[in-house]
Amino acid sequence: MVFNPPQGIVLAVGFDDIGALDSLWDLYQRGKLSMTFQDVIVNSTVLKKLKTTKIVLRSKILESEYNNCTNELLSRKMKRLEIKTREVDKKMVLRLAEQQRSFTDNVQSLKDTEENIELSLGEFALTMKQILPQGVLELKTIREFETNYKMAKGTSRVKNTKIIDQFTDMLGKLRTTFTEAFTQLYVPLLQVHSICESEKQKQIKRDIRRKINIGQELMKPEAPLKIVIHPVWARKILPREQSLFRGLVCVLPLAVEALKDIDFMLDEYINDFVL
Repeated sequence: MVFNPPQGIVLAVGFDDIGALDSLWDLYQRGKLSMTFQDVIVNSTVLKKLKTTKIVLRSKILESEYNNCTNELLSRKMKRLEIKTREVDKKMVLRLAEQQRSFTDNVQSLKDTEENIELSLGEFALTMKQILPQGVLELKTIREFETNYKMAKGTSRVKNTKIIDQFTDMLGKLRTTFTEAFTQLYVPLLQVHSICESEKQKQIKRDIRRKINIGQELMKPEAPLKIVIHPVWARKILPREQSLFRGLVCVLPLAVEALKDIDFMLDEYINDFVL
């Protein structure tokens, strides 16, 4: 609900619990609330509709209102509500269930590709040794691998790059899938009110965010490969080639496992509701 008095806008915000209220108050106390509202509310679509090029928001929370909200929340019995009594939350969970089906298919497709690459790791290592310039003893980042491949592709020293193409294509799909996990799964998860959730579901929501963070960090082009180890795939690389290929190839199974965990946890979260 938004009101428009002469001096500005009064924005009414609802909270599930004290933690959410305190988080907003903390942003205000640290001088970051205006910036947060600016990022959330003002975008190119809004500017276009208002036929302007710039909007600067300044926010203020009255301490008396914060205290009143705190007291009201503390006086309530925060008993879990059945989601079937809350139509908005029920629709969001049904939307999540629909999006999860597509996500599950994507993850399974990535798993199939991962298994094919695993069977061809010997071919991958052999082709990579043909691609890399002489004297290269270590691949420090994914970007370093991608740069070397782009420079070598099409030259006379590389003829069959099918397995490398499959590998680079999968890297791109993994990055896209983690982005989709955040925008299409986690953002809708945040819109399900916690008063409808069990403590287990609240923890699952936090765990899903953590898994997405891990996956996105893993897939960053500049992330260090030296620390990336998968217990099974690492053993498939020859000892003398560990510094070259171990971290690079281990990115795939670790990323796929994180996506499978997200899919499993989301399934648990949804099935805990009685719709």
